[in-house]
Amino acid sequence: MSNETGNGTGTPLKGRVALVTGGSRGIGRAIAVELAHLGASVAVNFRMDRCHAEEVANEIKALGCDCLVIQGDVSVKEDARRVVQEVIDRWQRLTSWSTTPGLPATSHCAR
Repeated sequence: MSNETGNGTGTPLKGRVALVTGGSRGIGRAIAVELAHLGASVAVNFRMDRCHAEEVANEIKALGCDCLVIQGDVSVKEDARRVVQEVIDRWQRLTSWSTTPGLPATSHCAR
């Protein structure tokens, strides 16, 4: 993505906080990393695969952006509320939310 309408710094989302559910793999991972490229702080939500979520977090942190990894099944109301609250507790706001569907894991992260 180019920075055609941003703040001129290459980080048009600086100061923004994004929550990406299903952010540990696939489309969710790509969205989380792209948001970080654009300067956002990113919360990566995962249901079961902490290893892949931590890999995404490390990639985001390597870009110089803050990242929080949060376990929770957002199809469960109590988990969804807790996940959002953890984001708000960390950054005092939530400005963007991307929901991507999770699929059963077919591979495991090597440890």
